[in-house]
Amino acid sequence: ANEFVDRVKNGGKLPMITSCSPGWVKFCETYYPDLIPNLSTCKSPQGMFGAVIKEYYAKRNGKDPNSVCSVSVMPCTAKKFEAKRPELGRDGYRDIDAVITVQELARMIEQAGIDFKNLPETPFDDPFGLGSVAGEIFGVTGGVMEAALRTAAEAITGKELENVEFTEKRIPFLNNERSAYDAVEKINQQAQKDGVRPLVFTTIIDQHLAEIVHTANAYCLPYFETFLAPLEKELGVSSLHLAGRSHGMDNDTYKRRIDGINYTLAHDDGISYKDLDKADVILIAVSRCGKTPTSLYLAMQFGLKVANFPLVEQDLQQERLSSKLLEHRAKLFGLTISPERLSHIREERRAGGVYSHIDTCRREIFAAEDLMDKSGIAYINSSKKSIEEIAAKIIQIKKIKI
Repeated sequence: ANEFVDRVKNGGKLPMITSCSPGWVKFCETYYPDLIPNLSTCKSPQGMFGAVIKEYYAKRNGKDPNSVCSVSVMPCTAKKFEAKRPELGRDGYRDIDAVITVQELARMIEQAGIDFKNLPETPFDDPFGLGSVAGEIFGVTGGVMEAALRTAAEAITGKELENVEFTEKRIPFLNNERSAYDAVEKINQQAQKDGVRPLVFTTIIDQHLAEIVHTANAYCLPYFETFLAPLEKELGVSSLHLAGRSHGMDNDTYKRRIDGINYTLAHDDGISYKDLDKADVILIAVSRCGKTPTSLYLAMQFGLKVANFPLVEQDLQQERLSSKLLEHRAKLFGLTISPERLSHIREERRAGGVYSHIDTCRREIFAAEDLMDKSGIAYINSSKKSIEEIAAKIIQIKKIKI
C-alpha cells in the first residue's frame, strides 16, 4: 500500500501489479519482461514472513538464524520454487527452509490420526498474535490488491474507507417499449428510495429500447455498445443486432448433443465398459463427487460423449484401476472433494450410516487421490466449484476441441 501511494504521489510506474504469486512473477519475467517495472517490489507474503522469522524472531529469542527452521504451508506448488530463489536468502541461509502444500499437510494430519475438527480453539502464536480485516480478504481472488487499495485510500484521503454493499436486481425479457419504460420506472423508484443513482448494466440489442432505458436516473453501462462497435471494426463485419441468436442451433450441433446425451446416459456410474474408445473423456471419482451432473452438462452443452465410473472399495484397496479403464488412460480425468463436503452430501442421501461418516469420507478421498496421483491421472477439487467451472476446467486440462 505504501509503495502504491508513493507511485501515485510521485508519478511512479502504473498500473502496479501485485507480486505475491511466484507463478505469475516467473511468467512475467520470462514472457513479458517489459511489465517487470509494473510489478510491486514487495516480496510475497511467504518471502516477507520467512525473512521476519529468520531475522526478527531469531534475534528476539536469542537464536542463530541457521538454527531456526522455517516451514511454509502454502496452497500453490510454485511456492516451493519461490523458496529456492536467490533473493530469499542471505549470509549462507535460506529464509524458507521447506514448503508443503495444504494437501500435503492434510495428509500428514490424517496419517497422524489427528481429529482436526475437534481441536480446541487457540489464539495466534506469539509474537504475532494479531490479525486484520485486510488479512481476511487476502486469500480471496483480487483480495491482495483490494487490501492494498483500502489502506492506500485511507492514507491518501485521511478518511476511513466505508464498506459499500450492493443489492443486485435483474430485469429480464426487456423486448418492447412498454417493458423498457417499466424498467425506467423501477430504476427511478430505486434511486429515489436509496438516495443514490443505481449502477445499471444493460445487454439490450435493440438500440431504441436501450436509449429508453438509459434515460433512467442511473449510471448506465451498456455491454453491447462498449464491445460491439470495436469488434465490428476489427472484424470488418456488422452485427445483426438480433436477440436470441445464442439459442439457435444447426442440425449437426443438435445431433451431436443428442448423441452425446445418449452415450453419457448409457455410460453413467459405471453401467457399461462398451465403446469407451468413443468417449471424449472418462470421469472417475468416489461416490457423490459430482460425476453424473458434470457428465450430463458436458454432453448437453458441448455434445461430448462422457463416461463416468465410481472408485469403489476394491479399487481403493488394490490401489489400482480396472485394466479396462487403464486401456484408455489418456481419456481419464478425476474429481475429488473435501471430506467434510462429501460427508454433508452423503448425509442428505443416506443419514446416520458408515457411508456418510466423516472418517469414511476422509479415508476414501485420500485413498482416491493417492490412486490418481500414482496413476498419473489429472484431477480437480469440486468442493467449491460450479458444474460450469468443473466442465470448463476439464475441457481446458484435457485440451478437448469443442
